[in-house]
Amino acid sequence: MVRYGGEEFLAILPGADKAAALAVAEKMRKQIKSADVLLPSGEQGKKITASFGIASFPDDGIRKFSALLKKADERLYLAKTSGRNRVVC
Repeated sequence: MVRYGGEEFLAILPGADKAAALAVAEKMRKQIKSADVLLPSGEQGKKITASFGIASFPDDGIRKFSALLKKADERLYLAKTSGRNRVVC
């Protein structure tokens, strides 16, 4: 997992098909949503959520890494514009 933009992260899951990537993303999404965020003052912070866009080779039929990233980014945008806190693949 690496930061891939201001608030975006990129995970590469070698050998994982789309179903496996979806399972990983859903698990992460649920864990993030249920996390207790504490402020430096010790007070309870706001709840946070995460949106995910998944693209997979060979499932999506895309061979170029740059095109795969673009597809994942498009799906992330769809997850955000569809209400956030979801996974789109």
